[in-house]
Amino acid sequence: MERIPDYIETHVTVRELLSERTATVELPNGLRLLGYLRRDHRGAPLAVGQNLRARLNVADFARAELRGTPEAETSPAGEKIVASTD
Repeated sequence: MERIPDYIETHVTVRELLSERTATVELPNGLRLLGYLRRDHRGAPLAVGQNLRARLNVADFARAELRGTPEAETSPAGEKIVASTD
């Protein structure tokens, strides 16, 4: 039997900055939710209109961990990253 993933990864668009590490983001279907960067994030700051990868827990679509730019959505082997079970 196939295991259901704990997380899914998708793309979001930053719609409103709430703080240095948090923002209102929008999923491709129009749903808005809280997006956040981890404390140890070392990338560029958030900006309105920015498109990012986001990791959502399948049990809670109210918030998303922002993970980086869409260009980074492939694994080192070149495979698309769609779901995660960690």
